[in-house]
Parts: sequence; structure tokens; C-alpha cells
Amino acid sequence: METVADRINRILDAEGIKKRDLARRLKISDSSVSTMCSGKSNPSGQTITMICKEFGIREEWLKYGKGEMYARKEPEPLEELLKCREVPESDLAVVRSVVSAFLELGETSRKEVIKFVESCAEKLNAPTDDVPGTDAALAEKVAALERQNRELLARLEAIEKEDAEKETEGAETGAAYISRYR
Repeated sequence: METVADRINRILDAEGIKKRDLARRLKISDSSVSTMCSGKSNPSGQTITMICKEFGIREEWLKYGKGEMYARKEPEPLEELLKCREVPESDLAVVRSVVSAFLELGETSRKEVIKFVESCAEKLNAPTDDVPGTDAALAEKVAALERQNRELLARLEAIEKEDAEKETEGAETGAAYISRYR
């Protein structure tokens, strides 16, 4: 029958590491790892938990030899949400960074951020017809921009015409200059 020591040795083989490396990764002594691997002592519950966490091993497998050795990796909830919402690849790093920074905040700061975001969301979702004069103000701004656009186009045409006239004058003057000195 396979022992915990046998299963720890299987982990070492599967991961391609030595006992000394296991000791360093778990921050325990080399002698503790040697006695566990030889079967002279059983690892503590804490050591078993650390081994499982470090290598993605199922605790039930390490303790009792039941089931699969490696735990199935469940997709991260944030990654699932980003995929489900079809967040563009170009935005992923920013979204992850914002979520990470938010999770590092204290409780008070988190509550303030949540209040701020909720306030912004309310303003973004507010229908424009609830704001008095919004449609009229927008129509007025659009009309003003259209007037400015027409004025700018007229100025541009005048400048282009002036430039064309200067080029024509310059060409004639240049030809006259050359013929004088021939």
C-alpha cells in the first residue's frame, strides 16, 4: 500500500525537484523533508497543506491516495467575467490592475471607491430628458459647431486660392528671370 512518504516522493519526481528544493520552498529543514520522504515521520497537517498549495496537489490524494494527484485548476472568477463580457484584449491589463488595486485597499477606502463608482454609474445612466434644457442646449451647440465648420471651410478655400495665385505669379516671375539672364 502506498504511503504519504511514497506520494511525497512521487510529487518530487513529477515536479523534477530534489528534497533540498522542497525544504526551501516549504521553508522547513532538510532533515524534516528527509524523514518525511523516508517514512520515518508523517508530515504535519500544516506541511501537507503547504505541499498541496505549492504544487497544486489535492489534499485527499496526498493524505489518503484517493482520486487524482493534481487539483483541477478552476478558472479565476475575474477571468471568466472578462471573457463573458468580451472585454477587449487591449483593456485586460488595465482592468486587472484596477481590480488588483481595489482589492488591496482597506475596508473604508473600498467603501469610498464603491460610493464614487455608484455615483458615476447613476450619472451615466440618467436619461438626458430629465435634465432641463439638455436637448435644446445640445441642438444649439451642434448649430454653433456647424457654423464654425462652414466658416473654417470658407477660410480654407480662400487660403488655397491665394496660395495657387502666388504659385502662378512665382512661376511667371521665375521664367522671366531665367530668360533675362540667358
